[in-house]
Amino acid sequence: MKGIVHPLASRRIADRLSNVPVVFTAVIAAVTLQAQEAARLQFSGIYPSLAMFNQEGECGTGAIVPWADRLWVVTYGPHCPNGSSDRLYEITPDLQQINRPESVGGTPADRMIHRESGQLLIGPYLIDRDRKVRVLTPDKMPGRLTGVADDLWALGKPRGVGGPWKNTSVKKEVPSDPYLMNGFDHKRLTLGNDGPVDAIFHLEVDPSGNGIWTTFETYPLKAGESLRRELPPWFQACWIRFSCSADTVATAQLNYD
Repeated sequence: MKGIVHPLASRRIADRLSNVPVVFTAVIAAVTLQAQEAARLQFSGIYPSLAMFNQEGECGTGAIVPWADRLWVVTYGPHCPNGSSDRLYEITPDLQQINRPESVGGTPADRMIHRESGQLLIGPYLIDRDRKVRVLTPDKMPGRLTGVADDLWALGKPRGVGGPWKNTSVKKEVPSDPYLMNGFDHKRLTLGNDGPVDAIFHLEVDPSGNGIWTTFETYPLKAGESLRRELPPWFQACWIRFSCSADTVATAQLNYD
């Protein structure tokens, strides 16, 4: 009759439905087992499940550090100082790869365990012992993060050679790019007028790094003339730059130690 289920049929339906949780549990267990087996799948030490990707045309591994019972990895794209599609990855002991949602990308290669604060510094990320991730976002700190100051001090006393001009065509009264000069005991300047006209060169400094420039010294140089100058030990500033009174070809190089 319509709308009536035979008691025996109802019993069989109930028996089948009682097995549904078991079936679902078995399916979930099988899927979990397959995922674990896939994570362990490797070919000569290469784990396909740990492959990393970006959308920058080149994907490299910038840094790998074990920390807080995990392995942390950052990828990089080619010259992405304002962020990219690259990721911060967290890899668990059972080789599960976690794509961290805090990722902002970039071209990072810096890494350091900062034991004083109990944090891992890797790329623009700061990770504490509980695996909480904080981010220095590219809008607040753009750039290519390639090292930390402690790396330099670990190598011994810092030294440097370079400058903003080297046989460079310069324009009248147009300043060079700023060049770092702070933190060195001895500073020697080589300045050259490699062009066809006489010119006066200005050495300018930004003592505090706040963008306020003052002229420290001026050097009149004839065409083809150069000079070498030992700067005084007390002479310190964050940045140094040069300008010239005429269009010419110029060299401004510094030796630091």
